[in-house]
This record gives sequence, structure tokens and C-alpha cells, in this order.
Amino acid sequence: MQHTSGLRQVAALLLLFAAHSHVSFAQTAGDAKVDEKNAKAPAIRRQRTGNVVLHEQMMQSTFKLMGPTGPSKFTYGTGVIIGRPCPTDPNWGAAILVTANHVLKEISGDEITLFYREKKTESWETVPVSIKIRKGGRPLWKAHPTSDIAALNVTSSLPPSNGFSPIPLNFLATDRTLDGFEVGPGELVFSLGYPMSISSGTPGEFAVLRSGYIASHPLLPTSQTKSFLIDTHVFQGNSGGPVYLLASGRGFGNGIAIRTDFAVLGILTSTLMQKNAHDASLGLGAVIHASLVAEMVNSLPKLDCP
Repeated sequence: MQHTSGLRQVAALLLLFAAHSHVSFAQTAGDAKVDEKNAKAPAIRRQRTGNVVLHEQMMQSTFKLMGPTGPSKFTYGTGVIIGRPCPTDPNWGAAILVTANHVLKEISGDEITLFYREKKTESWETVPVSIKIRKGGRPLWKAHPTSDIAALNVTSSLPPSNGFSPIPLNFLATDRTLDGFEVGPGELVFSLGYPMSISSGTPGEFAVLRSGYIASHPLLPTSQTKSFLIDTHVFQGNSGGPVYLLASGRGFGNGIAIRTDFAVLGILTSTLMQKNAHDASLGLGAVIHASLVAEMVNSLPKLDCP
């Protein structure tokens, strides 16, 4: 049976994330009326932009993963929490950990450590949480049959937190999303991860935010392409991190869209290497399409809704 208090918490946080995804646009430079003749005029305090809020929400939904691979040896990866709503009651939902399948397969034990976090008054506190991934040697996670991604319901394993916002399932890009947003090669996208287990700073163990360009064509249909490349450096520890689009004022049709486009495009799973004596990185990352992630999450056992 699902952890009921956790299910209610996830549903509430899904609403919180969705609310932040529709923030107003930042004040433009032309809107800032400054008296240039008065050198002592106070600086204008701008509101935080909607884009900054969404980057922060994505970072709060992304976590470092760690597990043993042998005596005194550990491997690291990245995981993102997706909120799966209860189909019969919008007030309930489940927290689904999504990562690269090889991250979980490489771990030799029955548990991984997820570096959860708690928001304090003025700072963040890292809270390591043990997540059971095997029982009797058998995997508890769901692996996609053809792609290197995995999903695991972790609702009952996560403690209450006022700093956690799961990504709503409907934020995962579909073919219709990619077509409607006219996403294609040369598009600037963002990724989150823990390269060589490095975080962006303590406390909180937040992921490192990086950017790169889509380096593949075509992207559609995702059922056939399954993955795409981005022009960015990928290291051990990045696997399992989310890749997403977040842009304002993009070219759209015959004009410029007066809006912010946001969608999770997929999960980063590997880097392309030049196979020689040095195994040099090509500076390209492989991303599994979000449509396959949604397909896998929806294939998990039916939620035990109240």
C-alpha cells in the first residue's frame, strides 16, 4: 500500500511546482525608469524572473545518488523525482525516482543513498536517505525495455520536506510539445547533474547546472529516434540527470513568441567517446527522449489511491 502522507505531500508539491511555472515576466531594462541626473538614486530592486524560479525548482527536484560497487568503492549518479498523479484523485500522487538504468545496475548492494535536502529558515540541510533498490537480489526498479532509463517509486522512502518539488508528469515533452515549440538542432537547453560527484555548492548538495545545444536532427518521431545528442561535456556522475528547455522570446512561426517555453526534454545517460588509447570525450551527451520516460513511469504498478 502506498505511503498516504507522502502521497498527499507529493500532490501538494505538484501544485506548487505548477504554480511557479506560470510566473510573470521580469521587468525589462526599458521599463526601469532611473533618474540619471541623481547619482544617489537608489538602485531598482528587480523581482526574480520566472526563468530563475524554474531553474531553482528543477534543481530542487534533482538529487545525487551514491551506491557501493565493491569493498570501499562507490559509484555516483543523478536522479530526478517525477510526480505521478493518482488518476482517480488529484489530491494524491506518488514520487517516482528516474535515473539511468546503468546507475542502478552498477550498484552491488540492495540500497542506494539519495542525498535529500531540507529547507531551513536561512539555508539548506543535506539529509541522506537510504532507498531500497533490490529485494532478495531482484531489482525493484522498472527498466525501459530498449533505453537506458529506470524508474522506482520512492514515495514511502522520502521524509517530509518543505524544499522538495517533484516535476509534474505532464511537464515531460511529448512529440506534440516538440513540434509545437518547434524544438530542433541549435536549440539551447539545460542539464543538471553531479560530474565526478561534484555538487554546485553546500549545503544542500544541489546539482551543477550546465547548458548546451541540441546537436541532432531529426528529433521526431521520438518512438523511432529514441534519443538525441547535446553539445556539452558529460562525466561520470552526470548519468540520470534531466535535460530541459527554458527560454523566453524564442522565434516561433513568423515572429517571436511573447511567452516562456518550458519542458523536460529527457534524461542524460552517457557521453560519446573516441575509442583510442586515450578514450577522449567528444563533448557530446546522449539524452533519452522524455516521451520514453513518461511511457516507463506510466508502466509502473497502478497506484493504490485512497
